[in-house]
Amino acid sequence: MQKHVLFILHDIQKSLGIEWITIGLVNNGFKLSFILINKNESEMEQFLVKINIPVHRMSYKSKMEAPVFLYKVYRKIKSANPDIVHTNLRDADVYGQTAAFICGIKKRIYTRHSSTFNHLYHKNSVKIDKLINSLVTDIISISEVTSRVLINMEGVPPNKITLIHHGFDLDGFDTISADRINLIKSKYKFPDGAVIVGVISRYTIWKGYQYIIPAFAKLKQKVPNAHFVFANTVGEYLPEIKKMLSEFLPSDSYTEIRFESDIQALYRLFNLYIHVPIDDTVEAFGQTYIEALASGVPSVFTLSGVANEFIVNEKNALVVDYKNSEQIFLAAERIINDADLRQKLIFNGKQDVKQFSLDLFIKKTIDLYLS
Repeated sequence: MQKHVLFILHDIQKSLGIEWITIGLVNNGFKLSFILINKNESEMEQFLVKINIPVHRMSYKSKMEAPVFLYKVYRKIKSANPDIVHTNLRDADVYGQTAAFICGIKKRIYTRHSSTFNHLYHKNSVKIDKLINSLVTDIISISEVTSRVLINMEGVPPNKITLIHHGFDLDGFDTISADRINLIKSKYKFPDGAVIVGVISRYTIWKGYQYIIPAFAKLKQKVPNAHFVFANTVGEYLPEIKKMLSEFLPSDSYTEIRFESDIQALYRLFNLYIHVPIDDTVEAFGQTYIEALASGVPSVFTLSGVANEFIVNEKNALVVDYKNSEQIFLAAERIINDADLRQKLIFNGKQDVKQFSLDLFIKKTIDLYLS
């Protein structure tokens, strides 16, 4: 019997991961439909329409409409009558799982995309996390860190948790045409002959920008042709970061990118990549660790999220201490100046991300759906 999975997603503009799992499930005989909690049409919606997956977009203007919105979600789930409801991100989890519970859907799954973030910065939201945990039948944990948080800090029974790392179309990071790369370079007017140093992280305090920017200022003095790229530049820490950028870096030495859908081509323009969250648990997974190494970009990391499970200093990346601008600078300078080190990190990085294959991700997801 064909299983019907209803995905409910909140505020996702584009997600390669969702696209990959959608195609994988369709190819394995699943019936799919989507509810997108988005105010406007997204690339995600366009993708689903293009491949003829039923999709319904919903939104609300204020929390005052919450009861009415919940009822609308309930009606949609009831009419769809899926075997499984699988939600991703906050409003999808809250409204989708509440409505699915009321509807009596037998298999209710959410993917947990946060680790200690709410425990550290939004303590009241932990109550909502625990409510969602209680409503679902299964939780997909995306890293060992996230599993520990769920079990040790939120009291979730281990048998309710399935560890499924994100999976990636790794070949897709290799087969990027020159036209795609040149289009990105031209679009953002990256200077010719520059050493491009990339960061793809939201402007939020725990991503470590307050340590990256001073490090880049020192690097610019040592490597005058360095050019810095900051992508996904949205978040509550934006005013502070704007101030730091104006204080530490010449305005022509960096490019800010709010959103770029062809993220694979963007990675290929980087000569060096930096990702330095401020502690070991605040990152729930950290897709960018995998993406950077799959793209063949030598990288400087702190260990957070899934990096705790496979990143090894001097083997597949250079690992620095948390909150340490000097170490970020020294590691970046070392990679730029040492061709042998770069080649070793690139080779080992590509080998070590093979464990995050798309096929394994799809298989484990299907196994959970059918369990």
